[in-house]
Amino acid sequence: MLDVALWNGLGYPALVVLLGYCVFGMTGFGSALVIIPLLSWQWPLSAIVPTVLLLDIPASIAHTGMNLKHVRWTLVPKVMPFAIVGAWLASMAHAWGDSAWALSVLGLYICWVAARGLRGQTQRFEPSSPWVNSMAGTLMGLIETLFGTAGPVVMAWLTRQERKIEDVRATAPLLILITVCIALFSNGLSGRSDMDQVLAQTLWLAPMALLGGWLGHRFNARIQPVTARKTVHAVLLLSGISLLLRSIVFV
Repeated sequence: MLDVALWNGLGYPALVVLLGYCVFGMTGFGSALVIIPLLSWQWPLSAIVPTVLLLDIPASIAHTGMNLKHVRWTLVPKVMPFAIVGAWLASMAHAWGDSAWALSVLGLYICWVAARGLRGQTQRFEPSSPWVNSMAGTLMGLIETLFGTAGPVVMAWLTRQERKIEDVRATAPLLILITVCIALFSNGLSGRSDMDQVLAQTLWLAPMALLGGWLGHRFNARIQPVTARKTVHAVLLLSGISLLLRSIVFV
């Protein structure tokens, strides 16, 4: 009984976080898309989202540092002001965070992202208009604040701005880092989180997040990009299905 309790309380969350940030280290995004569905079987969404947001801060800083020469700093002002608007909209809807409806929507969103990746759909290089930039930034802030999973939106927008995958992979964590800070501020204002619990969870899971990010970064350098992308999206698909199942049995 003790071993089961220890696994559920420490082992399972640590393993999920390690897996999530391995994905992050490989691709520059996707940690929450893995962590939230798998942890939602044990923790409420209101505890998972701010914990992942805080874990994304050291992971994003470390990932940006390892790829600093490829970061495209000039892209940040195009979307980040609008992320504040998205976070404000999300703060008004924070009560949806633990509903079965929110879990099912997030599950479908993750499955959609995974299916597109497995089919090999890619964006053409086509710098976006100010209108598209404003919509993308708003969605980044909205989705990050509600679910902590704005990475696919960030990547979809970035792949329209940059031809080089190295630049996209390096710039995504920087945009995610800034969006995370906006989301945390918004969550704090809305009173959504029990910050004492969140900080305690973050402190003991942070080493697993950093280790996972480093392992993913190293693994990415050793395999073909196509293989890595297919593996990541397969994991995401399983995670999305898991979240849909969680929403069905949500109590």
